[in-house]
Amino acid sequence: MPATTHAPITSPPTLESTWTELMGPLPHGSHSLWLMLIGPDDQPMPTLAQVTDTAHLPDPREQAHLTTFVRSLVDDGWRIAFLVARPGRDEITDSDRAWARILYDACRAGDVACDVVHRANDVDVRPVTADDLVTWTGASPGTPG
Repeated sequence: MPATTHAPITSPPTLESTWTELMGPLPHGSHSLWLMLIGPDDQPMPTLAQVTDTAHLPDPREQAHLTTFVRSLVDDGWRIAFLVARPGRDEITDSDRAWARILYDACRAGDVACDVVHRANDVDVRPVTADDLVTWTGASPGTPG
């Protein structure tokens, strides 16, 4: 998906407003994962990447591939931002938390800088914060959303 020119992403609120603008009108009819690369100058690349058909959480083998993938995308000084899009009207779910944990873990294992993971549903775009992960029991949620 081509992105328009955006202000530099220098804070979590700037990232949230950028994702909100890029996602356009809600709702989202399917599960997908969006990736945004952000340069050393805090400017996002003009193109987003979308991974479709993400209704199920990746298994351990796929998680290892995710780590390799993010490592291959990001050069020194760059960072990555993720948005998990799914249908629904509920708040942050265990599946949202599981996706966020998987994405944060992949970046940590790949030594890749990662901004706050966001979730978009039929109502809004919201960050999945560290507080959301702290309160999560970590039980396997199965199918997201």
